[in-house]
Amino acid sequence: MMNIIVGIDPGTTIGIAAVDLEKRVVGIHSKRNMSTDELVSFIEDMGSPVLISCDVAHVPSLVQKVASAFNLLIYTPPKDLTVNEKTMLTKAFNIKNAHERDALAAALKAYEAYKTKIARAKRIARKKEEEILASAFRDIQIAESVKRVLQKKKVVEPTQPKQKAKEKRDEELLQKERAIEELRHYLKRIKDENRALKRENKRLERILKHRIYEPVEKDPYIKKLQNTIRAKNNEIQSLENEIKEIISLVTQVVYGTYKLVKQPSKNHEVIKNFGSFCIVKEKEETREDLTADEVEELFEQYKRFRR
Repeated sequence: MMNIIVGIDPGTTIGIAAVDLEKRVVGIHSKRNMSTDELVSFIEDMGSPVLISCDVAHVPSLVQKVASAFNLLIYTPPKDLTVNEKTMLTKAFNIKNAHERDALAAALKAYEAYKTKIARAKRIARKKEEEILASAFRDIQIAESVKRVLQKKKVVEPTQPKQKAKEKRDEELLQKERAIEELRHYLKRIKDENRALKRENKRLERILKHRIYEPVEKDPYIKKLQNTIRAKNNEIQSLENEIKEIISLVTQVVYGTYKLVKQPSKNHEVIKNFGSFCIVKEKEETREDLTADEVEELFEQYKRFRR
């Protein structure tokens, strides 16, 4: 999501404007009787705010509330911006009224005040990006090394290769591929659910911050919000644990510790049952080494799974 600097002009009609970290205008808007929650939601739709600003030296209460909702710093000019200053700052842009002009002027003034720090932050970010790329490249090299080691394992090949044996191996590999694909979809679903829960928690926490008029014990709505947040935090933790478990299990499948099967046999110890397939561990006396083809195919599936 795009990082933005937000300017707010409070009043009966609220002006709001945002610029990105390249000083490009992302949005300009004004509306009468806009609630704080509506304002916060509008900002979220424009991008990810990194700084809140206003055009006066003394911070208005609405600006303070919005900054608190995002846990952000507020930029205020050393003295109130004059009409002439605001006009000069915004003359190149299409604005409808004084409220939008004041909000945009605040955002642009904040950008000018922080542009040196923004440039420095971009340099640091580029350096970190290069480090991340280097780290990813090292991970790929390690993965390829693991693949080579696995391929060197002693494999059990049929003494008399027959078409029937090959078809059986192909079918087993196809079943494994389908199972890993199902796991990928399952993992994506719980990751999406996890992200949605986190967004909902943030929204509830913002609402909770604004309900400070009554002590907790006298406001049942606050108690209800706190209980909801606590329950969702538990759900989030549970989903994150499940994500880690699935990735760990698939890793063990790739390394040959566990197997993917449609139906477990008496020689299998079921590690996790997913309904249409199981992850199992073979009992020691029945375990077989993976063939080179199986190692190759499973490793490719694992790389796709982790994307």
